[in-house]
Amino acid sequence: MTLSNETLAIEGLNAQFERKAVTGRLVYGFAAGKSPARLEAELNAPELDVDAAIGFGKALIAGSNLERPHDMTIAADIGRASIAGIEAGQTSVRLKVDGDGLQLDRLSVADLGGGAFSASGRIDTGGHTPRGALTLDFEARQTGAIAALIAKFAPKSADPAIGLVDRVGHAKLHATLDVADGKDGAATVAQLAVKGDLDAMHLDAGARMSGDWAKPAAADIRLDATIDAPDGAALIKLVGLDRLVAAGNGPGQFKVTVAGPADRDLNVDAHLSADGLSAEGAGRGRVSLDQGASMTATLQVAKANLRPLRPAGDGAPLPARLNTRLTVAGRKMKFDDIDAKLGASNIRGRLAVDAAGPIRIDGTLDADTADAAELVAGAIGMPAPLPASSPSPAAPNAAAWTWSSEPFAGGAFADLAGTVVLKATRVDITPRLAAREFRAALHFGKDAVSLDEMTGEVAGGKLNGTLAFSSDLDGLAAHGKVMLAGADAAVLLPAAARPPVTGALDLVADIEGVGLSPAALIGSLHGNGKLTLANGHFAGLDPRAFDAVTAAVDKGLTIDTDKIAGVVRKALESGALSVKQAEGSIVVSAGQVRLSEATAHSEDADVSLAGNLDLTDGTVDARLVLSGVRQAGGARPDIFMSLKGPLPQPTAAVDVSALTGWLTLRAIESQSRKLQELEKQRALEAAKQSAIAVPPAVQGGQAPAPESEPAPALPAPVDIRPLPIPLQPAKPGASVDPQH
Repeated sequence: MTLSNETLAIEGLNAQFERKAVTGRLVYGFAAGKSPARLEAELNAPELDVDAAIGFGKALIAGSNLERPHDMTIAADIGRASIAGIEAGQTSVRLKVDGDGLQLDRLSVADLGGGAFSASGRIDTGGHTPRGALTLDFEARQTGAIAALIAKFAPKSADPAIGLVDRVGHAKLHATLDVADGKDGAATVAQLAVKGDLDAMHLDAGARMSGDWAKPAAADIRLDATIDAPDGAALIKLVGLDRLVAAGNGPGQFKVTVAGPADRDLNVDAHLSADGLSAEGAGRGRVSLDQGASMTATLQVAKANLRPLRPAGDGAPLPARLNTRLTVAGRKMKFDDIDAKLGASNIRGRLAVDAAGPIRIDGTLDADTADAAELVAGAIGMPAPLPASSPSPAAPNAAAWTWSSEPFAGGAFADLAGTVVLKATRVDITPRLAAREFRAALHFGKDAVSLDEMTGEVAGGKLNGTLAFSSDLDGLAAHGKVMLAGADAAVLLPAAARPPVTGALDLVADIEGVGLSPAALIGSLHGNGKLTLANGHFAGLDPRAFDAVTAAVDKGLTIDTDKIAGVVRKALESGALSVKQAEGSIVVSAGQVRLSEATAHSEDADVSLAGNLDLTDGTVDARLVLSGVRQAGGARPDIFMSLKGPLPQPTAAVDVSALTGWLTLRAIESQSRKLQELEKQRALEAAKQSAIAVPPAVQGGQAPAPESEPAPALPAPVDIRPLPIPLQPAKPGASVDPQH
């Protein structure tokens, strides 16, 4: 160690820093007169924490009278260095900084998070204006380390840069910086050129700054950058639009130009094109490392293909276009005067997006049409639907639909907060059912999304309700409450040449469930509701079927099940049953919708309905009883009907066994009446033959003999047997009387 008034020198340094060996020499020259403090350092270390070493040096200077060195000559070779937590292998530095400028003989890192870079050159600052050149070569195969360095040294502007770096797998760039005097000799011109490859894409960028070196804030700036990609999809991913936009197999290009004075707003023009995509923006603004971008621009998307909202879906992209006025202030963006078209729907409105922390979105959107199923599926991350099996003679009870057992993915709106008011002239609920003049408030929350204050018109009725989804430990929780008043039942039910049910339908339902997958969620649904039908008509339930079949039997039709069924089916289809009002209760449990005994009365017949709809596969099992008003043997005639199978075409069956039994009882009563009439006629004939006046009692059906003489003998008895009655299957647990 040598210490004098001019120098502090340490030669033959052999030390340990944080238990790591360091060798070399250090020479510190004290400031004297106009000569600034200087530092000469030659260091060799197999391993060194650069962050700790810099911190140690700052602490030494802060606790002493030593000035920060102005002139430095540094030579260092470090086998493995740690910089901002990133390992750098084989680092070598040879540089000199003094009043004449920067002399960089070598700055290289052989391994920096899987990448490497090297730089060299000289910039002279001793004259009136600086001049010189620097070159930089950079290659990275693991860009995560580069993202960590950006976050360390530029935290305020790190997120956009990190997002860009993370979307690049391999980068190889060559950059040159030239600084020289301008043509007039007064201005300084600095030009930066960067060329190279980002994965399979090619980057060609150039920046030019000219002006007074002493007033860099007033310099004129121009930046031109072009990225050409043989695969437009890779370019879309690079700019962060791959979750929204689908590109074809063709090439793509991104061009941006920024020009203007550095101390005022700059003109910005950008163009993005790919197979199926054409977009451009133009505006004015500025970019600050501390405050980010501040800009006002017009954005025009002439054409684009938007991906379906369902994350795992394979549906066709939707063609779209957009015109809007964009305002950017740091991480806040406003989209005003939105004029867009998505598919066949026109969309207008405004949106405000705040990307600071959890992304918050607020605004109003007014659309011509919207797809409710697609929006809900995208919001909750529903997997792609499974193909449903079609009914066939071999499998008449095949499922109408099938739910996926794949777990829910992250929804398209999972990371959002805020409220967007939605208005739509038409919202498609199913392929044939839509809500008109729809309005709702779309609320976003942490792991939750809901449609509140829903109103609209469905099938001519008024719709009100809410629909909410949230994520918890058990999976996705869903809760829906729907009220529908005065809807046309014919529109709500599956389409048919003749609507099975018409009338004004009221529906109230409150249902909820939770599951890790769509199949589990549907299978867990439970709740209750109520159905009311006013001024209804049931097609295929003509009450005149009872008159038709009794007339046929009276004309000689044999009371045979098959023959009776043929007459009944034909008669039922000839008309409809009219009812003033019908009501029924709905119970939802384990994904099953059960309709309890719903009854309706009319002048000609009564009808009762009970059944079950399986929401897990779309199959229905319903039973309907049509009862006539006439009686025979103390009973009313009944026709049983069943509906079984998948919606929208379940198999219908008619059971006339009960009606056949009633017809048999009716025939017995008819024969009994005929016998009574026959007995009456015979009694009258016998009285005439005896020339005896017939008292009123005889006319009433009795024929007592006169008291003055014995009555004549009656004719031989007539053996009358009842028609055979088809035996009905005994109900489980019922006793059988052998006398009947």
